[in-house]
Amino acid sequence: MFHHYTHQKSSEWASTFWSGCGAIRKKVFMEAGGFSESFKRPAIEDIELGYRLRNTHHKIMLKKEIQVKHLKRWTFWGLIKTDVLDRGIPWTHLILRNKNMLNDLNISISQRLSVFLVYMLLITSVVFVGFFKQLLFLPVLIFLSILLINIDLYRFFIQKRDFSFAALAIPLHFLYFYYSGLSFFLGVITYFLKKENPEINYSARGLEGLR
Repeated sequence: MFHHYTHQKSSEWASTFWSGCGAIRKKVFMEAGGFSESFKRPAIEDIELGYRLRNTHHKIMLKKEIQVKHLKRWTFWGLIKTDVLDRGIPWTHLILRNKNMLNDLNISISQRLSVFLVYMLLITSVVFVGFFKQLLFLPVLIFLSILLINIDLYRFFIQKRDFSFAALAIPLHFLYFYYSGLSFFLGVITYFLKKENPEINYSARGLEGLR
């Protein structure tokens, strides 16, 4: 449901490609080199392809009226593992490699601000509750600010389900912001700790039969 909301609120001129339900002209796909084979495990091949297409001045349109349903069955830890290892960290590498963080999808300015505020909430809750109880209003204010920034999402949850569903989703949403920030931090560290950060290689292997 969160995935659906994110795309419905995103720009119609998309910044990434989605292989789950996406169409691309054969000529454009072949000229771009297809999906990158540099990833050791399935990750953000479609997102990376979208960046390449945008960098070569191709346009990607998000048709919001076309809707599909994921048939994946997620577990709690499986979702976090995928978001961190297969999306967050490699996407951070892609952002650093391209030197461009787009204001769209999960990395929009409001989402980045929410990540920052969640960490501020964590820090102020520990510091002020333990040592400066007279400043307890600060973490409360931060908490309310995060709710306000994301109020449209929570209203969407209420409309689609009910108030109790939205209330239960809020702590999970805050957790999502927490591990998204962790993913970005780990992505930056692992990117710069590498002795070399070569450009992603594209292979025509596997595309020959399409020519």
